[in-house]
Amino acid sequence: EAEDEGCTAALLEQLKGQALPMTLDITVDASGKGSATMFLDVSKVKGSDGKSLSSEPQEIPVAYADGLLTFSFGESAGVTSAMTGRVGGGASGSTIDGTLKLSGKGFSATAVWTVKRA
Repeated sequence: EAEDEGCTAALLEQLKGQALPMTLDITVDASGKGSATMFLDVSKVKGSDGKSLSSEPQEIPVAYADGLLTFSFGESAGVTSAMTGRVGGGASGSTIDGTLKLSGKGFSATAVWTVKRA
């Protein structure tokens, strides 16, 4: 199913060790529930046709507790995603360091990410 969405072993191989620009806008209420808008710029990754990939911003439910953000992607095209981020930088919350784990039939991938407050 993931291959139907364009996620191939060759595509995942291109991502190894690559830094991709990301923006992340997060809104969380006093109860720790909220949403995030994430844009991951994948334009330097080439599809099977040799053309650069494109991406759209993605809305993601998020929960916040004890300095940890947990993003809820659910499952899409047979791929399960899990993403968390630890908020740092003191009271200003100026950085978030996290991991993104993907898995599906015949593959798994882990990405490390960091965003800094603009």
